[in-house]
Amino acid sequence: MNTKIEQRDPNDLRGHIHPALKLIPELDEAAPEFLAIAAGVGKCGIIQPLLVDEQGRILDDHSRTLLRCALRWQRKSVPVNVRASEDVHLLIIHSLAHRRHLSKSAIAYLAYPHLQPAFEIARANKLAKLAKNPENAVVASADYGAKTVEDLGKELGIERSMLFEAKKVHELFADKKVYTFNVRGGATDGDNVEMTLRAWFEPKLLQAFVGGEHEQNRPLGLGGIIAGITAVKEGDKSKFAPKMSQGDFFADLFTRDLQKFNKLTDSRRSAALAVIEKSAAELPPEECDAAADTMFEMGRIYRDAANKAKAEPRHGKGASRIGETK
Repeated sequence: MNTKIEQRDPNDLRGHIHPALKLIPELDEAAPEFLAIAAGVGKCGIIQPLLVDEQGRILDDHSRTLLRCALRWQRKSVPVNVRASEDVHLLIIHSLAHRRHLSKSAIAYLAYPHLQPAFEIARANKLAKLAKNPENAVVASADYGAKTVEDLGKELGIERSMLFEAKKVHELFADKKVYTFNVRGGATDGDNVEMTLRAWFEPKLLQAFVGGEHEQNRPLGLGGIIAGITAVKEGDKSKFAPKMSQGDFFADLFTRDLQKFNKLTDSRRSAALAVIEKSAAELPPEECDAAADTMFEMGRIYRDAANKAKAEPRHGKGASRIGETK
């Protein structure tokens, strides 16, 4: 390893990224982490050297972020430390440990492809050191870090079970088949989109926490993705609703919301109705009339369904209807 610090023009490094690093998503420029780093570079310049290989390619995520900040502030030079190109996997997994905005599942997913190559490089470095200093062989096992890929994962806080889940998700994402997903929320709420499993699920895994780890819309975990993909392949509409039409989606949404409303306590139901009443008062009269007509028709549908169910013969609790099996 070359420990000599050199100064280089950041424009000469622009776009020169090691291919392995391109698989790691960059920090969004609006992310608090990026803004904090950019502010530090603007005030103090680049203090920590950027890690590059012999070809001048950026080797780790933090160096890539520093380069972006240097270019933003139009710095004339940045310090760099030249490392061996094969160190990229080891540098990537250690830089992932500092991506605090990512969930543990996301870090495990991103780190998994790099763990085995990084372990092999670390092992080769260990053997090289032992070859130079044979007298250290007795204490080598205590001095040279991770002894297995799983040990290397633990250094990142990735437990054995999560490594297996990360491996499974990568295998599932290798499926290039296009599936139909139904969008829920946002400007395209209710639309159907055609995507691969990776294109649909990966952004949900890698999204940053917004309101804290326990927020309602937190990133999807590896276990959730495995369950979700299973649901998609089995056609379970109660989860990710593959191949659901817009009409099916709204019917499903209305039914689920109505069921939740009916389970509310009297006090919470009264509070919800007060909110609805306030919202209705802010609508134009024609929209209120249309909503009233819709709710009247909905009431008729549910009342007819209830009357039909009541008219059916009872067979006793737990009994099956004719022609059905339990």
